[in-house]
Amino acid sequence: MTRPARFWLAGEGLLLIACAGVLLSRGHQVTGVAGPEGPARSWAEDHGIPASQRVRHLTGPRPDFLLSIVNPHVLNPAELAAPARLAVNFHSSPLPRYAGVHSTAWAVLNGETEYGVTWHVMAEEVDSGDILVQRRFPMDKDETALSLGVKCYHHGLESFTALIDALEQDRLAPRKQDAGRRSYYTRRDRMPGAGLIGTHHTGQEVARWCRAAHVGNAANTFGLPKLLAGGTAVVLDEVTVVRPTPDIARPDRPPGTRVPAPGDAVAIATAGADLLVTRVRRLDGTLVAAREWAAGLNFHEGDRLALPTPEICRTAGAIDRAHCVREAYWAAALTAARPLPPEPTARPAHAPLTQHHIPLPTRAGVSTCTEAGRRELLIRLAAGWIAHAARRGGTAQTIWWSTPAVRAAAAPLPELFATAVPVTTDTPTPALAEAVRAAERQGTFARDLPLRHPGLAAVPSAGDGLLFALDTDGFRRFRPEPRAMVCLDAPGERLHLLTPGPAMADTLAAILSSHCAPASTNRRE
Repeated sequence: MTRPARFWLAGEGLLLIACAGVLLSRGHQVTGVAGPEGPARSWAEDHGIPASQRVRHLTGPRPDFLLSIVNPHVLNPAELAAPARLAVNFHSSPLPRYAGVHSTAWAVLNGETEYGVTWHVMAEEVDSGDILVQRRFPMDKDETALSLGVKCYHHGLESFTALIDALEQDRLAPRKQDAGRRSYYTRRDRMPGAGLIGTHHTGQEVARWCRAAHVGNAANTFGLPKLLAGGTAVVLDEVTVVRPTPDIARPDRPPGTRVPAPGDAVAIATAGADLLVTRVRRLDGTLVAAREWAAGLNFHEGDRLALPTPEICRTAGAIDRAHCVREAYWAAALTAARPLPPEPTARPAHAPLTQHHIPLPTRAGVSTCTEAGRRELLIRLAAGWIAHAARRGGTAQTIWWSTPAVRAAAAPLPELFATAVPVTTDTPTPALAEAVRAAERQGTFARDLPLRHPGLAAVPSAGDGLLFALDTDGFRRFRPEPRAMVCLDAPGERLHLLTPGPAMADTLAAILSSHCAPASTNRRE
């Protein structure tokens, strides 16, 4: 390469910025940056460099090279063909192993002792192109996904200098990847069993899970390790492994047994080493000392937690795998959610819920003998509630929606997956009906989602809202328990309300009367 080259960069984060700095310091030109809003785009704008969301939107002279550095987007063939000479990708793994996503988390979870980074030619098959530069390095015994990511940053930057040296001196030596050694992880390949700890897991495994889940302040799309006991799931926040033993359960202390532990910790026997738990986190984000958590379960030394079976863990993993790709939708829906506006005469939010039964109007305008009719009536009532709440609490309002389809998506683990989903709108029917349908198409989401995304830490949950539930058939395992609930079950003769006081029940009865009884000759059959 006899002249300064033009580069387009695609991706996000600090490594892209550092690599751009190397290019500029060596006299090359960065003529375009593509990626999501964030530090890399801001850097480009500060330096007067054209920036866009995707490579396909960049314009101007054709670049010599396209560098993809921590890029969340898969490039299409036209984008790969954009540079005149070469498209190169940086991948945080020693390819061909750990291609795809969640690479560092999987390496920690799998107990690797060595890792690496790779600069490779981009091909249509993700992370499959010829290797240009690779660096390998040892992993620490207590390595986390975060600490391994930091190592990848430093080795990535060091190896980038070697890559540019080779480009400038025209001495690149691409080598084929060994396809037989390739391992590939997709977005659906997350923490096994949705992170649910079962009777068959060892303390050593769980400790690796915890380290694989430690990503610092970044969004965690991989998963969190969880204990399920007493109908409630908690995330393991601080754990260590003690007294390593062969991975065979001892008959006098089967997995789940509480064994003696020092200080305020709680020790739990596993299929291998004992697990020393110092602190757990509830799914609402509350940190709880391990002994306080155990006391709430009446879990004493010698007692045994009924840990999930391997089959239940596989079921949790299947649900998570089916729905995790929709997390971006649910993250946006949770961000938009609004808490339930208080009724002027309502009792405090922590007041016990009281039950009310309201007969449906004789002429409700729909046949409540069918699920479709009951659904339409419930949407009308929800629309009336939104209009009522908007008059007191602004425009956009949130309801929580639960139907047999939503609950089926979460079954049989409502402790881990949402059985009611948020729907936020500033207009009543028919816009609400379409918003409800859109939410139903997305199924469910993992209830630990707000814990894994820093921006969702303070978003409202069903515990802050009014839940509209269709055909519950006695189902009441809503977690968290809603602030208030409206149920319409077959045969559809009355509404069942759970509210913190009579004011809300009176309001809903008035809405039912005014919004759900049009002057129609339809009758309930």
